Amino acid sequence: MCLSGCLERLTFEPLLYLLQASALVTELLIYPHCDLHLSLNNAGPLPFRVFTQTLSADGVNHDLVDVTANSDFQLFAPYNVPGDATHDRLEEFVTIDPAAATITPDAVGINLMIVQRGPRYKLVRIQVHDDILGWWFGNSSITTALHASVAHSQPSIYARFSDDSTRTDLVGDITGHGYVNLTSSSESIFTVSNETISTNTQTNTQTTVVTNQGRLLGVSEGPATLNGSFLGISDSLDVKVEDYAKSRNNMTVVRATDIDKFTEKHNILFLAEGYRSSEEGRFIQEVEDTVDELFSKPRHEPFNLLEGSFNVFRSFQASNHNAVTCGFRVNDEETFKLKKGRAIPYSRSITINSIKYTLEELVARVGLPLRNETRSTSELKTLWASQSLNNYDSNLVTSGLINAWKKSTSLGILEARDTYHGLHLGARWADRSRGAGSALTMPTSDAVSDANLPPLIARTYEWFNPRGTNRSLTPDPRRHPPELFQSNTESVGHSIMRYINGLHLAGHANQHIGPEWVPDGSFKKSRGLIVMLVNDGLLGGTNINDGTITANTLGVGVTAGFEYPNTNTAIKTVMRRTPPNELPMDIDRIVNVVAHEFGHSFNLGDEYEEQRGDAPDAYDEFDNIANFNHIALGATPNTTTRHIDIEKVGWRDIWRIEKSSKIIKASETSNGKLKVSIDPRQISSWSAAKEQNKEVYVRHPVDSVIQLPQPSDDAHFLIGLTIGTIDENNGTILLGGPELPPLPLPVFPKGSVIFIPKRDEEGKQVFAMEKKVRESLVTTRLPMNKDTDRAKVKSGPDHPDSISDFKPPCDSAKLIGVYEGAFAGTGMVYRPAGTCKMRTSGGIDENGEYCFVCKWLIVNRVDPSWHDHLDRLFYPTAKKND
Repeated sequence: MCLSGCLERLTFEPLLYLLQASALVTELLIYPHCDLHLSLNNAGPLPFRVFTQTLSADGVNHDLVDVTANSDFQLFAPYNVPGDATHDRLEEFVTIDPAAATITPDAVGINLMIVQRGPRYKLVRIQVHDDILGWWFGNSSITTALHASVAHSQPSIYARFSDDSTRTDLVGDITGHGYVNLTSSSESIFTVSNETISTNTQTNTQTTVVTNQGRLLGVSEGPATLNGSFLGISDSLDVKVEDYAKSRNNMTVVRATDIDKFTEKHNILFLAEGYRSSEEGRFIQEVEDTVDELFSKPRHEPFNLLEGSFNVFRSFQASNHNAVTCGFRVNDEETFKLKKGRAIPYSRSITINSIKYTLEELVARVGLPLRNETRSTSELKTLWASQSLNNYDSNLVTSGLINAWKKSTSLGILEARDTYHGLHLGARWADRSRGAGSALTMPTSDAVSDANLPPLIARTYEWFNPRGTNRSLTPDPRRHPPELFQSNTESVGHSIMRYINGLHLAGHANQHIGPEWVPDGSFKKSRGLIVMLVNDGLLGGTNINDGTITANTLGVGVTAGFEYPNTNTAIKTVMRRTPPNELPMDIDRIVNVVAHEFGHSFNLGDEYEEQRGDAPDAYDEFDNIANFNHIALGATPNTTTRHIDIEKVGWRDIWRIEKSSKIIKASETSNGKLKVSIDPRQISSWSAAKEQNKEVYVRHPVDSVIQLPQPSDDAHFLIGLTIGTIDENNGTILLGGPELPPLPLPVFPKGSVIFIPKRDEEGKQVFAMEKKVRESLVTTRLPMNKDTDRAKVKSGPDHPDSISDFKPPCDSAKLIGVYEGAFAGTGMVYRPAGTCKMRTSGGIDENGEYCFVCKWLIVNRVDPSWHDHLDRLFYPTAKKND
């Protein structure tokens, strides 16, 4: 629950679900990272590298190829005054040498840099200071993984800089810069790696590149110490090496229906993150209570219906610290509108008027404030109006918002927490997200008349836009190396997946269940059913690793407690979180979030809105999301009329089902007919269906993450079959009729479903989207929202506009159709219902339920024999007239 462009045309990365990506996606990586600090007097040129990262042929490792010499670099000085004769915004404070792979400081100041390689780019901030005054480790301890060749954890290193007239940051992140000399106290436990192996599987070559990254290579399990020295200052850090890949018998049963046949079940696994050893009992209780509510409360249906298809397990591993690392910085001063400890930039509104910018929206447009910002509201608004800023509207800025913006700074950077699985909340400025777009032409002057200036400003300012990531809960890139982990992909070589792969059931060493959750290229029933409960009071949650893991914090806080424990802050400015020793348990909230996140594991996308604007090409390979460019009327999308084509909407043909049963063994051909076997206890109702001459459909089981549109070829789907001989003792049914394809008949495997579609009084098949709704959508060609204001973010249910001669359900927001506003955006991205758990998991009453389409999709994947019960119990219908 994440995460380029203006608000008129955003590619959203919603908070609670990082984008799925193809296995061969190529990412750009920057070494040391994307928030660089150089010194004129005591550091020298900075080694700087650009790599491409692509999943290798083995499906486990990632190829890193050095492309520094073949990349392009463009610099912009956002804090210089437009048109200044001496120091305009095209001033460069550094010299980039791609051939030597170095950045040399030339003058004190701040540049934003575009690093372009082909169609992809990364954004980097460069701050040049006069002097580095001191440094320290940004961790109090750190855990790293045992591995034969890949160095895992990278301790953070922070520095204090001299004050200067340009007001660069006094404290910055110099991790991987190579300024500090790092050594291990015991190289039999771990070594310090300052190298990256650049691999090219196409040419079968490897090159060792010095990157000064300072990652720790675990050699054997045990404790040791990392020592560092720079500027005559020494510091040390406790390090523990852990073998994440070893076999473990610490997985226990929470609830089980059939452990011996675990490969045929949907298995749920709960993992602990940020729990100390003394808190194991708390974790066990939270899991027990969460599971009990998930499978018993009506608001979490269809899990109660499907309970017999699930086994549930837990595995506890203690962390050194409670709470997780905050990737974001937090403000350490407050105003009336902004409390201390809020993520920078704060994403929620601080004004009563929801039309005004949030701090996050303002920062994305005007940038972060410099230290000691004292200019007045009118001075700043005049400045911003002169800067050719992208999509900036001064009418959406208030004096209170500007005062809060001025305080969106901090002296320090929060110290990292040492948790077992290495998750972090939010993202560092150093770990900027990727972008895609063609290379820009550099303007020749900092003048409004230069047409190349606005595109450069728009792109460089993307560095300031976290795009909703401040509540994302993901593997920390400083604990999970790029050789094994790539954001948004189905990575299997990182330490979390290696840990899961080694899990055996306690007391049953032969029950090696761990691999059921690890992707291997095949479709697995248990894929994505991993819950990491994170012992942190701040609000966060994300479905990560291409929908294979969901991570959720216990709390809903938005303010991080912190302290500056040092007295000599002029040299060493440590900033440390002070989380509460114990959090109050709120099981209702936890299970609400877990159920929502499980929706992602069943390929359901987020339906909530977080940012104003259209997303015509939003990611829509979720079964409950459609973007405008995919469902627009006609061959060419018309963004003026915004007309949509209902026939292109994936959920338009979801059937309502009268009767369904699961096939319990592979079908056979008998006397030219299709012979299917079902549970004999259900056979009597099929005998009744035969007497009524009901037509029967047969569908192959779901064997893909994406369900819609469903396959319609004969090998996967047969329609209009007639019921022949029924053997009630053995539970077999012969299916025939003119719609049966010619011999040889397809084989429908165990888990397939036979069903009878529901029909209306005229004998016509009915769908989840009612006939009148479909007809209205064909006529209007517009979504159904009664409230059509896309300039505001709506958090509650959407109710449909009235339809002539049609009575909606009592709660009209449950009516299935096409509603605008989803996937974080307010426009040109659509969902099936006005309310759903995927829109608001914590909604009161029934607004926290899945909509009927999402329920249908979950049932269809887990056990489609429950479709008839689902329809009978949960299809939203209008009350009959008195």
